[in-house]
Amino acid sequence: MKIRSLVSLTLVLAIGIFSSCTKDIDEVNPNLGNSASADAKKNNIGPASGGPTQSTLTLTFNPSPVYINEMAAVNVSISGIPDEGEMQILKAVDELGNHTTAALATDWVAVVKQTVPASGQISYNFTSTRAGMYGFKAKYEP
Repeated sequence: MKIRSLVSLTLVLAIGIFSSCTKDIDEVNPNLGNSASADAKKNNIGPASGGPTQSTLTLTFNPSPVYINEMAAVNVSISGIPDEGEMQILKAVDELGNHTTAALATDWVAVVKQTVPASGQISYNFTSTRAGMYGFKAKYEP
């Protein structure tokens, strides 16, 4: 009796967990570039339809890997440079405001926020003070 009850409870929990998952299109997706591109692909918008051009964000680190107590640059570039909009570099922080990984982030803080430059590139310099993983993400807003 207990085993049958436990199995049915497990199935109900599994169905509830999987049915409550949703996709967050604000995350950087290397195949889509940004949420505007995701909407463009979904709605078949692009140069052929007279709509916006698809842009792709690329985030890189220099040097890679990054070493403790040495300056590193987080570089973001956008291809298909739009005529307007804003680019951002955000870092992951925990509940105390300390830099952390993307998985442990409770918030994202913009460290660079500027109008899309003609070069389509922005960067942020930082020095890591301890070993570990640091979360960064790029964002474009039309």
